[in-house]
Amino acid sequence: MYYDNESEYLFIMKEGHELSDKELRDNFWSLEKGKIDLSYSYDDCVFNGQEVRVLNTFRSKLYYVLAGWYNDEEIKNILLELFPEVKEIIFPVNRAHRGANPRSWFEKYHITLKEFLINTKYIVVCDSYNAVNKLIDLGLFDWEAIEDSSEL
Repeated sequence: MYYDNESEYLFIMKEGHELSDKELRDNFWSLEKGKIDLSYSYDDCVFNGQEVRVLNTFRSKLYYVLAGWYNDEEIKNILLELFPEVKEIIFPVNRAHRGANPRSWFEKYHITLKEFLINTKYIVVCDSYNAVNKLIDLGLFDWEAIEDSSEL
C-alpha cells in the first residue's frame, strides 16, 4: 500500500557537529578485513512510503542516500575517504526511494553529500502518515533548536 501524503522533511538543527572518526566507526559496523559489506541491508535502503523514519545517524543517512542519490561512485568515494583502510565496498541490491531526490535540498542549502552524512545537524524525517504535521500541531517541536526546515 502506498500513501499519497508521503512527505520527506529536512531539519537543520542550530547545533550539531561533525562525527569524529571514533563516532563514525562506532556507528558503522562493517569494516572487517578492509571491506564494507552492505549487501545484507535488505529493507534498510527501501524508502517506499510505508512508514515514518527518523534519519539522524551516519548509518541511517547513508541508507537514505544509497536509495535515492543514484550515484554509487560518489558515495563510494566518500566512504573510501572516511575509511581509507577499506579496499572493497559492496552495496545493497535492494534499494528504492519513492520520494523526491534529496539533491534539491543539497542545492538549496549548499550542503555536500559528505557534510550531510557526517554532520549531526542534518536530520531527515520520512513521513507517510502526516505524523510531522500532527507533532507540529501539538507543539512538540522545539523550534528554537531548529535553524531551518524544508519539505520535499
